[in-house]
Amino acid sequence: MMTFLVLPKVFMVLDNSSTITSTTFLSHDEPGLVWRTAGATNNYLTVQLESGSINVVALVGSNLAAGDTVRVRLGSSQAQVEGGSAPIDYTTAIAAGTSQNESTFVIDKLDAPVSYTFARIDFTSVSASYVEVGRLVIGEAVEALGIDVNAEFTFENDTADSYFPYDTKPSWKVTFSGLKDSEFWNEWGTNLRKIANKRGFLFVPDLSNEFVQQQTIWGFVSAMPKSTLIACDYSNVELTIKSLI
Repeated sequence: MMTFLVLPKVFMVLDNSSTITSTTFLSHDEPGLVWRTAGATNNYLTVQLESGSINVVALVGSNLAAGDTVRVRLGSSQAQVEGGSAPIDYTTAIAAGTSQNESTFVIDKLDAPVSYTFARIDFTSVSASYVEVGRLVIGEAVEALGIDVNAEFTFENDTADSYFPYDTKPSWKVTFSGLKDSEFWNEWGTNLRKIANKRGFLFVPDLSNEFVQQQTIWGFVSAMPKSTLIACDYSNVELTIKSLI
């Protein structure tokens, strides 16, 4: 079991297929802002990322279904990812499990981080009449060996009027135990400082699980991240994560 969270890197869309909504929505956390294509075929995105390591490529809040496929290319230039010479080139599909509120995840984690700053995503087989994506997430995972027992998984609903119901959304309250000082200060500390401002991030409890779709959250911390020193060089981290979609 490997648990991880990912803060998306800043990116700029260089090229894309015909769309009816703005590509800028791919970098917004608000659930109502989605990138939607004008048709079902020949849909793609080419983006340039800020520098740094990456090992996760994910699509959040998509309308992709079982059987739909996505081709991902990573490289050092736009020419590489738009041609046939991309160092990383693979085809993937939606994550295991069933969708949340008819919204699916595509989540792929590389075996090791890379430093490529260009990516192209082609939607090679789509069953719907258009492609819709709420958030593009490309970044480096912050990992833990798993979440502690007694984690809390909650179904939340903010409906105040039955005539205007809201979707029920999942939330997690989790603890990661036994982080060494080097792990905490070099990896977790920096990212906890960033997510404390309520920005969105991807939380994947276990990518190898058969229920990835139901368990994964694109969300924010609804309570401030908490670290507890349990020994001279070991810490626990507690997170309460509420879904944005």
